[in-house]
Amino acid sequence: MAGTSIRKYVGQKVAVVRWKPPATHYGDTDTFLAGTWDDEEGTGEADDTVLPGGVDASPCQQGGQVTGGDVQGEELRMWRYTVGVEARTLQQKVFNSLKRRSCTRVRGLTEAVQENSVGVWRIPESEDDPVPVFHLPHQGDVSDIQYVTRDSFIVGSGLGSVRLCRHTAEDALETVHCWDKVHSFTTGPAPCTSLACSGEQIASVGEDGKLIILHPNQKKPTRVLEGVGGCSLYAVMFVRTHEVLTSSMQGHLKLWDLRASSPAKGLLFSPDQVAVCYLAGHPTQQHLVAAGGEDGTLALWDMRNTAHPFTIIAAHTGPICQVQFHPMAPEHLFTSGMDGQLLHWDASGSAKPIHMSHKAAQDVSGGSVTVWLGSEVSRGATDTTSILQSPLPINSLDVEGPTLIAGSDSEAIYVLSDVLKKRNDSMVY
Repeated sequence: MAGTSIRKYVGQKVAVVRWKPPATHYGDTDTFLAGTWDDEEGTGEADDTVLPGGVDASPCQQGGQVTGGDVQGEELRMWRYTVGVEARTLQQKVFNSLKRRSCTRVRGLTEAVQENSVGVWRIPESEDDPVPVFHLPHQGDVSDIQYVTRDSFIVGSGLGSVRLCRHTAEDALETVHCWDKVHSFTTGPAPCTSLACSGEQIASVGEDGKLIILHPNQKKPTRVLEGVGGCSLYAVMFVRTHEVLTSSMQGHLKLWDLRASSPAKGLLFSPDQVAVCYLAGHPTQQHLVAAGGEDGTLALWDMRNTAHPFTIIAAHTGPICQVQFHPMAPEHLFTSGMDGQLLHWDASGSAKPIHMSHKAAQDVSGGSVTVWLGSEVSRGATDTTSILQSPLPINSLDVEGPTLIAGSDSEAIYVLSDVLKKRNDSMVY
C-alpha cells in the first residue's frame, strides 16, 4: 500500500482538525490544530501509538498554564507533525451530533462549564509521530476552526461564542478577542455551527439561524442577519469577497451579497428537505461548490447556474461531516462521514476535453473549467476509494500537500501520507 497511516489515541473525541498554513504557497507545514467535543471529564493523556490533535479552545476568559493533572472539558490543541525524509521527497454528525451537543450543553450549562487544561508538546525531528505542543482552554464543544492569517485563527463554540486566537513566537497559543454568545436563543446560548473567512472578514452561522459578520479589529459584530434560513444554519462559506453562501437543516442554500439586505439567490439541495451539513469551495474555480448532505449524498453546484445541482452522487451511508478539495490538486476531493468512512474522490481520469461541451469547457474568465463539471462526473463515473474506516464517526479532515489528517469520535487522530497515491486497501481501525 502506498503511503503510511498513523493513528494516535488522544483520549478525547476530536471534532475539528486544521493544518496551520505553510509559510509559503508551495511550502510544507508540520503543525496542526485539533479541537475536542463531548468531554465532560476526560483525561488528556495521549498514548504512544501514533498521532493526535487537540488544543483546548476555551471560553471567553483566558486560562492559565497547567503542567500536569487531568484534562477536563473541551480542548483545542496544537500538534506538530514531522514528516520523514522519504515523505518529503514525494511531497446524522454535523446534523445530529450538533443538535445533541447543544441540547446537552444548554440543559446542563451550570454544571457542564468546566475549567480546562493547557499544555505544550513537541516532537523530536527523528520521529514521525505527532505530539501535542500546547493546548488552550475552551468552554463548550469546539464546533469549527478556521485560519484568518497564518498565525491567527477563529474557534467556534457550542455555547455560541467565537474566539480569535493566535500562535505566539514561543509555540504557544493565546486568545486575542472573544465575541461572547453571538449566537443565542431567547432561553440561552445557541451553538455556533460553522465559520468562514475571506481576508479579514469572518462569517459565523449557528443553530439560532443567524448569519454574523465579524472583523478581527472590531469588538462587536459588523453585521447580524437574523432569520436567514428560518431554521438552524449548519454551514457557511465565502464564494467571493462580498458573497456568502449558507446552508440550513431544511436543505436550503442561500447566497448573500453582503452589500445588500436580502439574499441574492435561493437554492434547494433536495425537494426532500435534506439538511446540508457542509459546504466546500473549489480552490481555483470560485463558482464550483461541493455540498455534503445529511442523507450521505455529495452535490456539486455551479454557482453560475443555480437552478439545480450539477450532479448529486451517493457517497456515504450516513450524514457527511466534511468535504474538502485538495488545495494543490483540486481534481481530488475528500469526504468524511458519520458512517466512519473517509473517502477519496479522484476525478483526474475525467480530465479530457472531449467529454465536455464547448460551453462547459470555459469558465467565466476564459480559462479551462474544472474536471468536476465534466460529463463523466455528472454520470457519477468518478474513482472513489475508502482510505480510512472507523467504527465511529470521522468528524473532520484537512489535507495539505501529500498528508491528510482526520479526527474522530473514536478518540483518535489519523495521519495519512501520500494520499494522492493509489491504495490497494483502506486502513481499518
